[in-house]
Amino acid sequence: MLRITENQGVDIVVDTGGPGTLNQSLQAAAMNGQVFMIGVQAGIHENISPLPVLFKKLRLQGIMVGNKRMFENMLSQMLKKEIKPVIDQVFSFDNALEAFTTLESASHFGKIVITAQTGAGS
Repeated sequence: MLRITENQGVDIVVDTGGPGTLNQSLQAAAMNGQVFMIGVQAGIHENISPLPVLFKKLRLQGIMVGNKRMFENMLSQMLKKEIKPVIDQVFSFDNALEAFTTLESASHFGKIVITAQTGAGS
């Protein structure tokens, strides 16, 4: 990541591997960047250096999402109670920067969605 950003790093990293990939994510982050850790898919037995967090002044935040059964229970209740999430805007992956700008502006009401496909949405 550093190579393609001319050694600047990225402002926001979403790490889905957990401790198995966290060191790479911390290295990929820019100065004053944010690293969000979701899950531990790559395993939990790795030494993690806190130095990038200190030297780059990073914000590291864990996000708990639950397991498959919990997700299925939530979806079941949403269908049963006819609960629909409020979606403000949908952006294509190509327009992800615009989506994050919208999210930071707090000028939205509801969820900001980024689709995995390019060329879809806003």
